[in-house]
Amino acid sequence: MDSMTIRRNAVERTRLRYERETEGHTMQILHDSGLYRHLRFTGPNGFYWYDLHTAPGELTVAGGMGTYVFRIDDTDTLSFFTHGRGINPGYWAEKLKASDAGSGHHGWDQDLFTEQVNEVLAGWTKNMDSDTAATLAARVEDDVLYYAPWESNAMEAVRSFNVDGHRFGDTSEWTLHGYTEQYLFCCWAIFHGANSYLTHARKAS
Repeated sequence: MDSMTIRRNAVERTRLRYERETEGHTMQILHDSGLYRHLRFTGPNGFYWYDLHTAPGELTVAGGMGTYVFRIDDTDTLSFFTHGRGINPGYWAEKLKASDAGSGHHGWDQDLFTEQVNEVLAGWTKNMDSDTAATLAARVEDDVLYYAPWESNAMEAVRSFNVDGHRFGDTSEWTLHGYTEQYLFCCWAIFHGANSYLTHARKAS
């Protein structure tokens, strides 16, 4: 599995999480004056509330999963973020004016790390008998992959791993960073929130 496939999987996984965590959310229109809007989306799961603020050429998403500000050329930002059938995190990242201070939009990707580790493991175990391969795989799981969620711990685990001469060696060419889950979640929040408002506006007109 290449890094692009892993990234697509992350986008899809976050979509499913967004839909799960925001089930039952409703939209409140707190302000609606031309291109100046304040939309709030809340539901039973209070942590995953979020607001959308729009002004000409600017959109802010803020809530339980962080705050991101986008600046775009299109006057009506909601229309910009509903082009296509889903989110476009790479293109949208080019429009970021401010990224959440806590989680940012680009960082450690544990799925990419896990894929790189498993690729090396597959090379080690290719010609091993099944018992030896299973034992080595269990050590990798316990001593390395357990730490995948935490970048510094994961990289230290890779550097220190040495079982029967099996070492990971140089990891400088590994692709280990991608879009953060918080950023992808907020992208889906923008996409669905914008579509909800525009659908409401069309019905009201």
